[in-house]
Amino acid sequence: MNYEQMNEQIKDQLTRYGKIFETDTEIYEVQDFVEGLDKGASYHSYLTEQLNAHKEAKKAEVTELQARFYQSQVESMEQQQEQLTNPEYQISKEEVLNLQPEEAIRLRRKIGASAYQSIMDGTPSPIQSLLEEPQESMASFELYRGRPLTDILPSVAVLIKRHDPEIYNSLT
Repeated sequence: MNYEQMNEQIKDQLTRYGKIFETDTEIYEVQDFVEGLDKGASYHSYLTEQLNAHKEAKKAEVTELQARFYQSQVESMEQQQEQLTNPEYQISKEEVLNLQPEEAIRLRRKIGASAYQSIMDGTPSPIQSLLEEPQESMASFELYRGRPLTDILPSVAVLIKRHDPEIYNSLT
């Protein structure tokens, strides 16, 4: 093996990494002679150890950075969740009534008709109940006769249209 070339490559790498290492090779040459190894083998082992130590330190640094990033993301999400549960971030009926008509329409489109209606009715409803729209039976469609279409959940309106077109036509 040509330890001289390999050692030069490792020394170049360590120098680029800014790693300080021993440059006095005479001690290692004597050790190679005493142990009967090829010239440069002990120094190669030393340089390899230095390079491996540097790589392990960098891995540990990256792992720590990842852990800190993950922790900051978790804290950020917890902070956002906490802000959303604060009463100051909840919309009240009075606030909606004070909006300009264009703003109220934008709000209704953004949060959905059901959530908007629950705000206006003063009945706060959790997101889960808004996502799980009630199942309507065909017998109860008569309740909707003549009601405004905007007061009915979209899924219910589709069911009425599909199963009872006469009641759907009576909606305003």
